[in-house]
Amino acid sequence: MSFSFPERPKNRLAVIRAIAFSLFGLAIVAALVVSAVLHMPETMLSVPSDSMPTALKRWGLGADHLLLAMPLGAVLVLFSRLVVGIDTFGIFTPMLIALAFLQLGPVLGPVAMGGAILIGMAIVPLLEKFDITRMGMMAVLIGVVALVQFLLQQALGGALLDTAFPVVVSALVVERWWITRQTDGGLEAAWLALATIALAAIIQFSLAAPIIAAITRETPVMLPIFSILAALLISRYRGLRLTELRRFTAVLEKNDGPAGHQSA
Repeated sequence: MSFSFPERPKNRLAVIRAIAFSLFGLAIVAALVVSAVLHMPETMLSVPSDSMPTALKRWGLGADHLLLAMPLGAVLVLFSRLVVGIDTFGIFTPMLIALAFLQLGPVLGPVAMGGAILIGMAIVPLLEKFDITRMGMMAVLIGVVALVQFLLQQALGGALLDTAFPVVVSALVVERWWITRQTDGGLEAAWLALATIALAAIIQFSLAAPIIAAITRETPVMLPIFSILAALLISRYRGLRLTELRRFTAVLEKNDGPAGHQSA
């Protein structure tokens, strides 16, 4: 007597799990970003000056918020890499850029840092001809980035920078781009740089969302604890990434065949 057992559709379950997990996280991030954009003060488009507070204060955020919200930024980078499948320059770089954007503003941040990063990338081939060490390259990049952002500040007629943090972060991005360019090529380095800055912009708005500001203000320890638990959960994810679904569709359809047969 022969009979068959229905085979468990592992491939389809993997796809459903990947899509469900990704969409759930993306929906939360989208809600935070939309909330921050809708509640963004009109003055965020202005350059800081003696009469205009820094972008961080115009967001209504304090220095404690940056400290408490930093773990959430790391969770967002982890989610984007392990679940969505977006590669960036490490886990710290997008988060640090997002914190710099919060200090500079959602418009001036990308303009100031983006301009400095592009100029830094342009002079790297010239610096390579001097055959200097990696430490020397970093020192020169910091000087170039600081000069570019100072000139931009003078051109805009305001106090663009109140700390040196964005300068260091911009130089760090150029260094990571330089290393990736040497090992993986210029196209891969350019793509990682673009993905890193785009993710940083998303993290910036997520951390500035009113609900995140309220949590850090009312229950300061809740956000770091939640971020730790979320990081533990995401780190255990071993399924498909959202960006891999199209690439593996043919393989999944081929392997997800008819039920097997067993005899008794």
